[in-house]
Amino acid sequence: MAVSDFDWEYLLFLLICAILSIFFLFYFNRLFASLVSYAIRAYFWRQYHVYIDIQALQLSLLGGRCFFKGFRYHGHNETILINDGYITWRYWLRRVREAEYLSATSTTSQQGGAEEEEEAQHRGTCPVKNRSSGLPCRLKLEARGVEWFIYNRTPAYDALQKTQFANDQRESQAQESLSGGIGPVKHTSKAHHNRTHLASSQGTSSPSRTTDEKQTDEEVVEDGSIHKSFTASVQSLAPKSNQKTSGESEALPAFLTFFPLKIECSKGAVVMGNYNTRSVLTAKFDGVHGHVDAHQTRTVDLYKQMFDFEFGHPLIEIRPNRNYKKPQGSSDVDTRANEKPQTNEFGQRQSTEHESKSSKATPAKSSRFTRAYNKLAHTTLRMLSEKSDKERMEVPKVPGQDQWLGLTRYLDDEDNIIHEHERWRSIEYGEHPVLVDSPSVAMSLHWDVPGLVQDPSSKGGNVVGTDDINGDTPPEWAIELLVKGGLISYGPWADRLRQDLQSMFFPTPYKDAVPAESLSPGQARSSTVFKFSIDIEENTTLLIPTREPSKDWRWKDEGGAKRKNSTDGRVGRGLRTKKAKEKAKPLPQGRPYGWLDVELQPDSTITFTMDLVASRSGYRNLLDLDIKGPRMSSSVNHGLLLSAQGAVISCDLSNPLRWNSIRQWPIKVVCSGLELFLLRDHVFLFTDLINDWTAGPPGDFYTFVPFVYTMNLRFTDFSLHFNANESNVINDPASKEENTFITVWARDLAANVRIPLKSYQPSRNEISFDIDAQDGGFKLSRPPWNTQHVFIESPDVAAMDDLRIDGSYNYSAATSSALTDVLRMSVHGISPKIRLYGFLVRAFMRIKDNYFGDDVHFRTLEEYQEQIAKDVKPPSSGTSNAQPSKISNDLDVILSVTAVTAEACLPSHIYSCAENVTLDIPSLGLDLRFTNYYMDLVVAFSPIAISHASSPPSQEQEQEHVHVSETQVFIDGVEIRGHRLFGLPPSEPTYVCNWDFDIGAIIGECSIPFFKAFSSALQCFSFTFDDAENATQPLSAMEIHDVTFLRAHIKLIRIWLEIDDAALLVTTQDCDVNFDDWARSSFSQRLHVSLPTIAVAIVDTKGLVSDRSDREARLRPYAYLESALELSMLQRKVDFDMDCRLQQQHLILHDSRTGRTPWLISEDEKSHLLAPSGHPKITAPAMPFPPMPEPIHFSEYYNTATELIPNPSLASVGSVSSVKKRSSFRLHATGKRISDDFEVNESDMNFHYPQHEFTQVSSGSVKVTSSQSRPSTSHKLKSPRRRGGTQNSNAQKILGVSSSYKIPYFRLQTASLDLREVPTLPNKPARASSGDDFHFSGNDTNREELPADQQSCGRTSLLIDLKRGVRAVCRPQCLEVLASAFEELQIREPLSLLDSLQVDSLEGLLDNKDDSNTHETIIEARISIPSVRLNLIEKVREEISTVSQDFYCSLGLDGCIFTSRVWKKDSSGATGPTSNKILAYLTLKKAELTAKVSDQQSPHDQAKLHIELRDANIWGHKAADVVAHVHSKGIHTEFAVKKPDCLALLIQCGERLAQNARQFQDTNHRHTARRRHFVLSLAVEGREMPDPSFLTRASYVLRIANSHLRVSESWRIISRLRYIYQSLPLQSRVAIESQCSEPSQSCPDRAKEDFVAIIGRLGMWDDDGVQRSHFLKDVFGAPINTGTKALLPWALKLFMRAEAVGLILQPGKAQTQMNLESIAFDSVLQRASPEGSSNGELLLSAQLYLSKSALTLNFAILELLQDASLFFPGNRDSRAPIPQEPSSSMVMPNSYRFQFILLSDVSTLALDSMSLRVLSLCRPINSSVVLAKSAEQNGMSANFLVSTDLATIELVSRSSIVAVGKVDKPSLFGSLDGEKSEIVPNSWHLATSCIDISLKVLEDPLCLLEIADRLFKNEVASIIRMLD
Repeated sequence: MAVSDFDWEYLLFLLICAILSIFFLFYFNRLFASLVSYAIRAYFWRQYHVYIDIQALQLSLLGGRCFFKGFRYHGHNETILINDGYITWRYWLRRVREAEYLSATSTTSQQGGAEEEEEAQHRGTCPVKNRSSGLPCRLKLEARGVEWFIYNRTPAYDALQKTQFANDQRESQAQESLSGGIGPVKHTSKAHHNRTHLASSQGTSSPSRTTDEKQTDEEVVEDGSIHKSFTASVQSLAPKSNQKTSGESEALPAFLTFFPLKIECSKGAVVMGNYNTRSVLTAKFDGVHGHVDAHQTRTVDLYKQMFDFEFGHPLIEIRPNRNYKKPQGSSDVDTRANEKPQTNEFGQRQSTEHESKSSKATPAKSSRFTRAYNKLAHTTLRMLSEKSDKERMEVPKVPGQDQWLGLTRYLDDEDNIIHEHERWRSIEYGEHPVLVDSPSVAMSLHWDVPGLVQDPSSKGGNVVGTDDINGDTPPEWAIELLVKGGLISYGPWADRLRQDLQSMFFPTPYKDAVPAESLSPGQARSSTVFKFSIDIEENTTLLIPTREPSKDWRWKDEGGAKRKNSTDGRVGRGLRTKKAKEKAKPLPQGRPYGWLDVELQPDSTITFTMDLVASRSGYRNLLDLDIKGPRMSSSVNHGLLLSAQGAVISCDLSNPLRWNSIRQWPIKVVCSGLELFLLRDHVFLFTDLINDWTAGPPGDFYTFVPFVYTMNLRFTDFSLHFNANESNVINDPASKEENTFITVWARDLAANVRIPLKSYQPSRNEISFDIDAQDGGFKLSRPPWNTQHVFIESPDVAAMDDLRIDGSYNYSAATSSALTDVLRMSVHGISPKIRLYGFLVRAFMRIKDNYFGDDVHFRTLEEYQEQIAKDVKPPSSGTSNAQPSKISNDLDVILSVTAVTAEACLPSHIYSCAENVTLDIPSLGLDLRFTNYYMDLVVAFSPIAISHASSPPSQEQEQEHVHVSETQVFIDGVEIRGHRLFGLPPSEPTYVCNWDFDIGAIIGECSIPFFKAFSSALQCFSFTFDDAENATQPLSAMEIHDVTFLRAHIKLIRIWLEIDDAALLVTTQDCDVNFDDWARSSFSQRLHVSLPTIAVAIVDTKGLVSDRSDREARLRPYAYLESALELSMLQRKVDFDMDCRLQQQHLILHDSRTGRTPWLISEDEKSHLLAPSGHPKITAPAMPFPPMPEPIHFSEYYNTATELIPNPSLASVGSVSSVKKRSSFRLHATGKRISDDFEVNESDMNFHYPQHEFTQVSSGSVKVTSSQSRPSTSHKLKSPRRRGGTQNSNAQKILGVSSSYKIPYFRLQTASLDLREVPTLPNKPARASSGDDFHFSGNDTNREELPADQQSCGRTSLLIDLKRGVRAVCRPQCLEVLASAFEELQIREPLSLLDSLQVDSLEGLLDNKDDSNTHETIIEARISIPSVRLNLIEKVREEISTVSQDFYCSLGLDGCIFTSRVWKKDSSGATGPTSNKILAYLTLKKAELTAKVSDQQSPHDQAKLHIELRDANIWGHKAADVVAHVHSKGIHTEFAVKKPDCLALLIQCGERLAQNARQFQDTNHRHTARRRHFVLSLAVEGREMPDPSFLTRASYVLRIANSHLRVSESWRIISRLRYIYQSLPLQSRVAIESQCSEPSQSCPDRAKEDFVAIIGRLGMWDDDGVQRSHFLKDVFGAPINTGTKALLPWALKLFMRAEAVGLILQPGKAQTQMNLESIAFDSVLQRASPEGSSNGELLLSAQLYLSKSALTLNFAILELLQDASLFFPGNRDSRAPIPQEPSSSMVMPNSYRFQFILLSDVSTLALDSMSLRVLSLCRPINSSVVLAKSAEQNGMSANFLVSTDLATIELVSRSSIVAVGKVDKPSLFGSLDGEKSEIVPNSWHLATSCIDISLKVLEDPLCLLEIADRLFKNEVASIIRMLD
């Protein structure tokens, strides 16, 4: 069988089919795409030099799709890559969405509603509703993997090239280019014109014609070629007429029929950057969908092109460019230096033809951008092309590209503190690459395709004129972004990279702009305004990261390689996405950055509007921000920093026509409801942010543009919170539940700030500002655990109607210690009012410490507890771990403060201002200059009126219910001068202070309520200033050993206190106070007070007429006291030697720079001046400084001033030679006061007013010349009613009747005193020592004179000298007046009672704490009184006296000096009574007491008592024992009575004085009962009331304080009682108040037990603690102590010595007298018990020795006693006895022994009567008496013994001796047994003995009987009558 032939054709056919199948399946699409791409490139490459390539292309006719893959677009500026996608034409849909423009034209007759129109205006679209908006689109484009690379912006540089070329042709002389080396542009104007024509013909001119391109095209082309070509292209599309017709849509471009176009894309990215940018900006998104449509315009333009897209999860990052080679300026220079042929990356020939065309168009210019985009096409070729860079020539660098750090980089850490900053300056640890991370962002891009300019005459109606070149609203061009949450990060690092990108893609032309000419009708319209807006739809966070140079010291020696635990980074802070968390991680260097977070609420908008063409005024650029509810937090504490209801920011960033003319940029900020929680760390953060933002190389001089920034800030409901926590301990910074805030608030605050930047790198610049605040003040906010939070009714503590601040800040651009910045500020306040609580002043001091002091860095509670546990002190600037000092310029602050109608309220209660003392100050002024070297301060107060204001507690804030009294005290101005010297940096501590106070006349008439309120206010202020119940002790207090000099002068004090119908006067004049703490040889501090004249008087005002007449009233004083006082206090600190050495070292160190106080340095310390330790390098002062006033004795210091200055060059700035003109510390004022015209007469202390005009109120204050020049005194709060007065006519003409500067009327101001009864002082008063002993001087005793054991102990010496003596007169009525005043001053108000209880009980606890001193101190006092003359006078008219009699008592002292000394020894080493020692010494040359009664009928005294004491010395001491010594030369006493009733009157006057004195005791007893009843009533009312929050809430003061007042039961009791009273209903409070106001208040006997029982029922109270509490002891008294505590803990010893003692009764022939000579009396009282025994025997031993004693008794003394007894009734006082308080004094022990011994060498006794005289003589007498009782005995035992050697007796009658008796050695002994029994009672046992007894009778018995008869008739009968 034959084999058939093989069919090769079939095989070939199969192969061809397979090949074709494979070709059509796999390669046809590529071939088809290549052909299409080649056809497209054939046109676009030659025409526009754009390369387009498509990898594959497929058509699906049935599906209506065109698939493509690998789409590439390469242009001059950008490259676009699309991985794959397709275009779908959904032809099968019958109803599709039409273009918005076509829908609008078909429904022109329908008008949209108001809401649609507003929405359309907001979106920039036409307000016509599209009925097919919900239908799908016909065309749809879907793409995947879109990449857009932007690496050039050629049109911008083309415009620059044309600008330069046009200017060169127009200007006669070529100008130097300021563009910084920008190279020529490759494209010709023709190519650019073609691109513009093509874009306009397609209706998409705006995307290709960017803002800068349009702007420069219209600026530089004067012939209008561009405008002509653009107009020609548009005219073919525009309708023939000016009005739109129905057929207008046919004339539009045909591609509009394809709209809308739906676009969807997944996974896209955009990259911006090239070789010449240091960073690359990347933006990627997960997906995007949107529409491209055409809308109808609202203008005459053709249509609006719309691009609406929504991006899914866009992420925009900016990262450093790893392929960065060189900046653009260097690249251009390198391009021109290396021009050589190159081939492009597409294998095509070099574009030399195009370059030649460009060179022909612009000769001498080279092409740059073709090579730029060719290099950036492919990464590989770019990297290969960079290999040749090494062979290129070196090119110059751009100025400022690399900044030379100087020699500081080579210095060691110890040499320059800048080294640490330089190390961190090169590390960008503040970078945050993620700029935007949002879930979704919607973008709307639209512009109007311009039409033709309309003819204004064809428009109907009035045409509103416009400056736009179109003559009407210009075509719109806008971009709108809608952010739907996320994170936006932008900080200094991103801004630096942004500047690099902006300079590349948006270069600045640096050429003057030419205003665009107005377009003519028929020309094509032009877009002149571009609008860019951002809307916030959901909460969005703006993150601002920054570097923190202020914390470089914390990272010392780290170098960025090791991460430290810090709260400044964003560690632990939750970001919105996981990627954002990864981006926010700390950098590899390990140091976290600081940050600010701003949370933007929905509906916040950001709008930027800019001009595209220049007008006559330039380019108008507007930036508007409308932020809703912004909240800001920071890295300081991760807490709230700022919150507001809303903020509107408007910025006018317009540019003038000249590129380098001044640009005025106003910025307006309007914010409402702003709350700012500011810490000092926030200030550091903002400073670091500004420094980081302005860091970098300076700009180029040739491209400098001047600016003037004007900021207008307006805040409504403004609140600034300053944290006043103790030790700056803060856990939650914005929580009012945990912090104490001083809030500065204002209803309306306006501020203007002007920042001029007119010069290039000026050496100095000035910023001016002004602030105006309306209706503002201060609020005090306390946490709930604070007692003030509960008890204070209102947090408002200060208010002001208007506050105006204006000033300027002149600063140097450079930083050096030789430069000085100047801050000038003027503050003016209108009607400031403040409530001066003590804790408010303390809060301001805490603010000073927290913001300007030692605690500027806050700490958490845990950190503070760790410091306490470790006993860590804050590091000082000298330690290695401390913050180093920052080199800065010197600062000169010049401050001027003025205020009018000021008012200060001093509350009379601890927590309430319902009652207060009001100080009205019409005006005050303050001038302050504060520099780095000194401070000068002058404060001048106008006359101050002090009054009393009160209101019901519930109506404290209602001013109409406030009752204000008349002016009580008037102060005629106060002036304060201060001068402080500051030392070396960085701390610049004070080392010398100089203060001068000049106070004018203080006059007034005070009522008892005012005095009561004023004293209570001072007490409450002192108590609340420490705020011991809420405050804690600081961790450590740095002690500054500076020197302070203080001087005060008071012109006059004349204060009256009205008491019923009497008045108390206190007056003095020319008071001087001097103080200094300059440690010299022996003492650390010195105080000297000089009162040349001081007088106190109580006068009767019953007859005083208050008719304001000028007549002088003469008042009789009830009491008057006058003297002159010199008080000096010397204090020596503990460890004085060390303190003195430290002070000298402080002066030497800190005065070494200026040498202003060489006279303060002792001779021993001069050697240390040349080498002050700690500061080897001292820079010269940067400014002159005033000299320090020298002491009075200047020569001794000036002679050595030259040698004391360590470096004469340092002192050359402030000349020392000018100091020689100073002669004293005193800086006298030249001004004249009203008080300067007051004269005080020493005789009557009466005012005399001048008859001339007042020229000046006070030195340095406002001059009062007319009523128009004075500030208004009207203010909101009710002012005190001024007292009217009748001054002289001249004064009234000047000051006016109602002037606040005039002295008010006081009814006692013209009164004088009748001082005729006041005794006179001797001309030469006796003194114990020389007259200069007490003169205050700075000379101390030598240090060697002090004992060795007193060198290191503290010592306080008080010296009081009454130089002129004391003269006084007193009447018994003064005691009644004082008793009445004492009764009225008693506290009866419940609030005052609570304040008194709290102050008394808690201050007792604090004093006990302070007494636990571990150092020995000595307190000395010496009082010197040359003479005292005191008269007590009383006129008596009673039934017993027929006439008026005068009782007169006179006391005279001469040469009286009292000295005392108290040793307080170390309490830690000594216990019991031996811990303290007391020594007292009194010397008295002469003392006389005279009391007499006289009447008008007889010139002689009717009764007289005279006691005289001479040369008395009394001293005693207390240590282990109490010892007293009394020595005197003699005591002489005489008593004579002529009438018996005078004796009774004398005694009754004494009783009346004692009775008046007992009134004080009665009043005190009633007050004690009132307090107890009040406390018990509150406890009963609050039995069921819970504890307040401050008792139950935990407070951090208890967690950080080992011992605090809050742990005491006394504080808890008084706090609960106050809370009970505050929580009571009004009815109960009124009932308690009425009970307290009763005159006499009884208290239950068991009040104490009932109170303890009520308190004990509460579960949180300790019964034992309540029993031992200081509060219970203070209110109810201490319990009665028995046993060993009642016995004497020490021995009492008394030693008395006297040369002679004499007593005479009824001087004359019938006188009774006693004479004692050489008296010695010793007594000892002690306890005899074994050591440690609880039982002891009390021993008393007394011994009296007399060398001679004589007693003469006259029988007439019995008659005197008989007559006096007739005037004493049996019951003289029927009042009930005053209950006595239980006393804890000594009680009689069970065992005691008393012994009395009497010794006399010679004793005589004489008994005289009318019938007989008895004389007795004993020589000597020895006697002893012993009383004893033991614990075993039930009775007292006693015995006595009397013996003498010889006793004689004589009886004398009528000058003859009757009988003589003699006994030799007689003795008498008696005893009493102590045992008692019912059977044998106690009985005395007597025994006597003698050696010999003799009696000799010298008269006969008849004579004896006669003598006896006379005795019975006279003496015996008189005695019987007396007994009857």
